[in-house]
Amino acid sequence: MTKKTKMAIFLVGLSGGAGKVVVNYFRNMPDNYQIDIVTMHVESKKLLKQYSELGMNVIKIPSKKDSFFSNLYSMYKILKKGHYDVAYAHMTLTNFFPLYIAKLCNVKLRISHSHLAPQRKSFFEKVLALLTNEVLTDRIACGKNAGEFLYGKRKFKILPNAVDLDKFKFNRDIRSKLRDNLQIPEDGFVIGHVGRFDKQKNHSFIIKLFKEVIKKQKNAFLVLIGEGHLRADIEKQVERYGLNNRVKFIGQIDNVYDYLNVFDTFILPSLFEGLSVSAIEAQANGLPCIFSTTVSKETAITKNAYFIDLNDENQWVNKLLKVKRVNNKIIKEQITNKGYEIKNEASKFNDWLEKRVRQVNGLS
Repeated sequence: MTKKTKMAIFLVGLSGGAGKVVVNYFRNMPDNYQIDIVTMHVESKKLLKQYSELGMNVIKIPSKKDSFFSNLYSMYKILKKGHYDVAYAHMTLTNFFPLYIAKLCNVKLRISHSHLAPQRKSFFEKVLALLTNEVLTDRIACGKNAGEFLYGKRKFKILPNAVDLDKFKFNRDIRSKLRDNLQIPEDGFVIGHVGRFDKQKNHSFIIKLFKEVIKKQKNAFLVLIGEGHLRADIEKQVERYGLNNRVKFIGQIDNVYDYLNVFDTFILPSLFEGLSVSAIEAQANGLPCIFSTTVSKETAITKNAYFIDLNDENQWVNKLLKVKRVNNKIIKEQITNKGYEIKNEASKFNDWLEKRVRQVNGLS
C-alpha cells in the first residue's frame, strides 16, 4: 500500500471561502492524503461532519485573539508531533505563523494560499507579507490580485476557486419547493447573498438597497445565507426598516447549491474581496451577479456579471431590477472555458502537489 502524504491545513474557521476551496478540491482528488485541519473556529456540527465525511481530522486550537501564545504553542505541538509532509496555510496575511513554525519543525513543503485582495496594506500587514515570503516554499493564490497582494512581484501559482457545475446548475423543481418552504411566492423577485456577517461583506448596504428596491418592486424578497458576529446588528436594521416579512435569514447551511435556485439575482457589495467562492457558485447557477467595484474583476467568469461603485445606489437598484438568468448550457460552457470546473482543476492540482512532494524529498 502506498504511504499517504500527511498534510496539516490551516484555516481561520471551517466556514467561508477558504474552507470551501479545501473541501471542493480534496473531495475531487484521489484518497492519497492524510489531512488534519487546524482551525480556530468550528462554527457548527454540520460543518464538522462535512470535513469528517471526507476523512479529515479537525483540530481546534485557541484563537490569537483569546491567547496569542496559546495559539502559536498549539500549532507548534501539532506540527512537532505530527511529522507532516506538507503544511498548507489558507489564512492569507497570517499564513506566516503556521509556516514559520512548520519550518522550525522541518516540514519540507510549506504552501501559502492567498484568498484576499484588499485595496491597501497597513505597515504591519506589509511586514507579515514580507515574512511569509521568507518562510514558505510555494505560493498559491485564488487569482492575480490576491497573489500580488500577498506576494508582490514574486511568482505564484493560481488555483481557481472551481466548483462542481452539475451540483450548482439551476433546478426549477428545487426552486419551487424551497420557495414554498420560505413562504415566497413563485412570482416573487428574490435578491440573494451568501457570506458571513462581518464588516467586509457590507450587509448594512444590502439592507439599505433592499429598502429602495421594495419601493419599486412590491413583490421583492431578500434571502441572506450565512452566520457571523454582525448578524444581530443586521437583524435590528431589518426590524428598524420594517422589512421583517421580506428578509429571510437562512443561517449557515451545507446545501447552498439548492438555495441558489431560489434567487433571481445575486449581490456582493463587499468592501474588499479576493475571488469569492460564493460568487463563482452563483454564476454557476446561471444567476446574474452584481458586485461592487472593490471586488476583484477576475470574479466575473460569465457574461452575466456586473460591477457598480458603492457610491451609486441608484444604479445598484436599477440594475438589480433589470438583469435576468442565463440557461445552464451557456453557463457551463463559459465557466469550463474559464477553468472553473472542479474535476479538471482538482486533477491538475493533484498532479502538481504530488510532483512537489517528490521534489522536496529529492525523489524527482
